[in-house]
Amino acid sequence: MSGKRFFRAPVLIAGIYFLFGFLWILLSDSLLSILFPDIRLYMRFQTLKGWLYVVLTTVLVYALVRAYAVYKERLVVSLGEREREARARLAEKELLVREVHHRVKNNMQMIQSMIQLNLQKDHTDPSELMEELNERIYSMALIHEQMYKAGDPGKFSIEDYLNELISNIHGVSFFSGITIHSEIDPIPLEHDEVIPCGIIINEILTNCFKYAFPDSGTGNIWVSFLREGDKKLLEIRDDGVGFDPQKERQSFGLQLIEILAQQLKGEISIQTGPQGTRFTLVFPLGIAFSA
Repeated sequence: MSGKRFFRAPVLIAGIYFLFGFLWILLSDSLLSILFPDIRLYMRFQTLKGWLYVVLTTVLVYALVRAYAVYKERLVVSLGEREREARARLAEKELLVREVHHRVKNNMQMIQSMIQLNLQKDHTDPSELMEELNERIYSMALIHEQMYKAGDPGKFSIEDYLNELISNIHGVSFFSGITIHSEIDPIPLEHDEVIPCGIIINEILTNCFKYAFPDSGTGNIWVSFLREGDKKLLEIRDDGVGFDPQKERQSFGLQLIEILAQQLKGEISIQTGPQGTRFTLVFPLGIAFSA
C-alpha cells in the first residue's frame, strides 16, 4: 500500500499544479477585467498578476516537493523498520526451530536412556516396567505443557508443575491420606534444567507415595525449592518408614536421580531412617540468574 502511494505522489503533485494553473488562468483574467475595465490598468495589473503567479507557483511547488520529500523519508524509515522487524522475526523463528530440534533430541535421548536403564534390571512383571516408563514420560510431557503455557522456559513455574504432578500422583495412588506441604520460591529455571529437575521431583514424589507409607497410607511429604546464595536447593522429605540405602542404591529410580543430578552439576544427598527420608539436591544458579 505504501509503495503505491509512493509512486502516486509525483502524479498528485503534477495534478495539483495543473489544477492551480487552470483555476488561476480561468479566474484571474475574468476578475481583472471586472475590476479594471480600463485597458491600460488591465495591462499593468496583468503584468503584476504574472509575477504573482510565478511567486505563488514557486511557493506551491516548494511546499509540494518538500511534503513529498518528507513523506518519502518517512516511508524509507518505515520500510527499513519493517525490514528489520521481519529479519528479527525470521531469526527468532530460526532460533525457535533449532531450539525445538534440540529439545526433541534431548527428550528422545532421555527416553532412550530410561528404557536402557530399565532393561538392565530384572523385571518379573513387564506391565510394571511399562507403568514406570509411562509415569516418567508423562512427567516430561507435563513439563513441556507448563513450558508452553509459560511461553518462556525462564518463566517455567515449578509450583504449577508440582501442583499438577501431585494431583496426578494422587489420582493413581491408593493413598489419599497423604498431605503435601510445599514452600516454593519463584526461582527461574533455564531450559536445560527444567527437564532433569522435573523428572527428579517426579521420581522422588512417586517413591514417597508408593513406599514411604506401606501400612497406614497416611503421612506427610514436605517439598521445598529455595535459593540459598548462589545455589538452588530442592528438598523433599517424608515422615514414612524409610528404606535401606545400600539396597535402594541399586534401584533404577535412584540411579536415574543421580544421573540427572550430574546433568544439573549438582549433588544429591539422602538421609533415611525410621522417622522418614530426606532427599536434598543442591545445584548452581544458572548464569542468566546468578546476579
